[in-house]
Amino acid sequence: MTYRDWYGALAFLLASAAVVAGAIRLGVGTLRDPGSGFAPLAFAAVLGLLSVIRLVGTIRAAPYRVEGRWLRVAAVCILLLAWGLAVQTVGYLVATFLVAIGFVLVGGRSVYAALAFGVGAALAVEFVFVRWLATPLPRGTLF
Repeated sequence: MTYRDWYGALAFLLASAAVVAGAIRLGVGTLRDPGSGFAPLAFAAVLGLLSVIRLVGTIRAAPYRVEGRWLRVAAVCILLLAWGLAVQTVGYLVATFLVAIGFVLVGGRSVYAALAFGVGAALAVEFVFVRWLATPLPRGTLF
């Protein structure tokens, strides 16, 4: 894995997320009556999908480990900041899923362990807060 590939895929993924958010604000419309944000949404969705495929490919190519105590602390702080920003866009459950994956990867575990933990964390939050305690979670502009 080269950091150039990882950073490039992440940059395109963030750019596609920004375009999706802007396209939704413009109004997507329907397939029969598309709005002005329909085409940007479609292109950004394809770009985001390709970015995720590239990101997964670079992560699977070689183990990614954050070395050094202060680098791990910085990575956790960045993940927490990203979670706070992502909650407004993608909603509580999706942001929790993604950040949980990031925490496990920072800890040096495999991608499969990270995905399993992310799914488990999102399901646990959904069950405990939404189903059991009947507490509504913040919804984002996308989900």
